[in-house]
Amino acid sequence: MRFRFVLAALLLISALLSAQTPERIKADPAWIWAEGRGETPSSADQAALSALVVKLAATEELPLPGSVREAVWKTYLSDIRNNSESLFSPPGLVLRYLAWRDIPGIFESRRRKVQELVQSAEQAVRQGESDAARTYCGWAEVYLSSLPDGEAALRRDVSSLRSRLGNGPEAQLHIRNIETEVAAIRRALMAEDNEPAPGPLTQTHPALISTKRDAPSYTNSREPLELLPSMELVTTGAEQKNLLSLTNPVRLENALSIEPEPVTPAWTWTVSAIAELGRIPAFGLMAAGSVGHWGGYITFRSNYVGNGSDYPCTSEGMTDWGYIWVSGVTRTSRMSLGGGVLYRPRDPFGFYGGVGYGQGTVLWEDTAGKWASVSDLSHAGLLLDIGMQLCLGSISVTAGASSILLRDWSAVIGLGWRFSGRGK
Repeated sequence: MRFRFVLAALLLISALLSAQTPERIKADPAWIWAEGRGETPSSADQAALSALVVKLAATEELPLPGSVREAVWKTYLSDIRNNSESLFSPPGLVLRYLAWRDIPGIFESRRRKVQELVQSAEQAVRQGESDAARTYCGWAEVYLSSLPDGEAALRRDVSSLRSRLGNGPEAQLHIRNIETEVAAIRRALMAEDNEPAPGPLTQTHPALISTKRDAPSYTNSREPLELLPSMELVTTGAEQKNLLSLTNPVRLENALSIEPEPVTPAWTWTVSAIAELGRIPAFGLMAAGSVGHWGGYITFRSNYVGNGSDYPCTSEGMTDWGYIWVSGVTRTSRMSLGGGVLYRPRDPFGFYGGVGYGQGTVLWEDTAGKWASVSDLSHAGLLLDIGMQLCLGSISVTAGASSILLRDWSAVIGLGWRFSGRGK
């Protein structure tokens, strides 16, 4: 049994050591990354996100000219946030990173919106509401203009729909999220391009401009990352000041003209019912909270039996005054109180480890009705907890191990509820 717990602990430590670190991400050409600084985690993360947008705008994934391209990429802020990861370390510094192969995923939400708008337009046509259909079609055309090349069938559908509808009056439809996003895209498409964009950068190094999933350049060479502008965005207070050190200057004025919505990282919480299965079973609760990749937890477990005794003895029945006569009645008591660090490298996985205080006591009743604590079967002192959490939607499953003084080992399992405190 002890060997299994040690093996589980070694596997957990191995998983933690293999987790992504800033140094590994920066050295791996499979990632595109940017850093941001700020007085608060949210401002630093927003700065890193803005810097990542600028690096994406240096590619030719969107076949748009200069500052228009930068401004359109800015309209993908929420999608970039959802498809990238962040590391908050050290305090005041955030690293945002994204796999090159995952860049096409940024556009998936917008592609689905075009399909839904085409379907809504077709339904409006069947109901004889041509003005509403024109509105849907116009929105779909705006979304398409902000997507990469491809989707030939979808573009033909929109073109065919426009040909049938022609130009005419449009209905005043109010779908707030669509209206807001379409307005932002239209502003971005009208951004002036007064200076040449980073054309020489992408023309000189064609490996940089391809972000397709099968592009070998990003896994076999560090060239693409080294050629991107190196940058650091610094924020002071509520106002962000973009202080860029660029090896190849990239214009930011138009890309930053669409003010990003301030984002406060959301806390994720879990509350679990915990069972400790070992020599002395115990039950209790575990509460954990994390923001980004890091957080903490506290736990309490007990069998809710007192450990009071009248005198000690050994498992051979020896006391300070001789042997005892036992009645055959045994009582056990266990209590654990601990807390520590929670690390979530990537959903749905989380790992925890911590320390605390624990006691496991075995008591024998003698023929006089008094209780003796069996010293060599009882332990009290340093508690060690280690384990993992698996979050599946709103359900949290916990599995781990616990020990007192590295002697009295128990398995720990739990089932709980996961919820989030959403940031703005």
